Amino acid sequence: MRKIIKKIVAVATTLSMTAAMGIMAFAADSYTFVGNPHLFGIDGDEDPAGNNGWVTTAQDQKFTDAGDGYYTAKFTCASAGEYEYKVVGDGDIFAWSYQLCFGNPDSAWADNQTQFKGKFEAGEYTVVMNPSQGMVVCVQNGKVVDFTIRYKSRDEDSANFVEPSVAAVKADGYDPQDFDANFEAIKAKAVELAGGAAEPETTTAAPAETTTAAAGSTQPTTAAKPVQTGDVAPVAVIGTLLAAVAVVAIAAKKKEA
Repeated sequence: MRKIIKKIVAVATTLSMTAAMGIMAFAADSYTFVGNPHLFGIDGDEDPAGNNGWVTTAQDQKFTDAGDGYYTAKFTCASAGEYEYKVVGDGDIFAWSYQLCFGNPDSAWADNQTQFKGKFEAGEYTVVMNPSQGMVVCVQNGKVVDFTIRYKSRDEDSANFVEPSVAAVKADGYDPQDFDANFEAIKAKAVELAGGAAEPETTTAAPAETTTAAAGSTQPTTAAKPVQTGDVAPVAVIGTLLAAVAVVAIAAKKKEA
């Protein structure tokens, strides 16, 4: 019986360590805003120098930590137009394998995730991003830039850009299972961080789901960050395993006595 208990403890310990490593992998060390070169002051569809635009290693397209789970960056749009963009985590290390998934926590980030399309005016704007809720908005002239989303950006997925809502994403054939974003609150916070007056904060009607969204095949390992939405399930699993081990151990001792 003692040998069985030791085996159970060993398995529980291994699973605990694996889950802990997974939790650490859900947070990036840096976030980069990538997209059409016009969004970065370049009056053309390509950057001749190759340093800006759809470049995951661009050092001057990184976000700055603004506190409370928010990140910001400021850029200048070269000319008015409708431009596409994304957010990647640790792009200088993992390239495109760790992308923001609209409305989902860090644990759902993977390759070929949400692509955004916004209507910009020429001039400066601020990008505000909340990785734990899978949300990025651009603020220009004190207002959030209107945008649509392509929920999954693989070639075999829908090429449609739809309004940024759970209902629209579901109508396009997807099930945003882990959606946990208060869109209105994030827009208000974005305007505030961009230097404007915050709009009234309201509660979104988007339903919070409990099923974990599928992550991509490649997840980066980074320094530990505060526990976020996608980290709760692994912790619960660890607690359950350790409790089970304790019960088996007590039962075995009583039998031996």
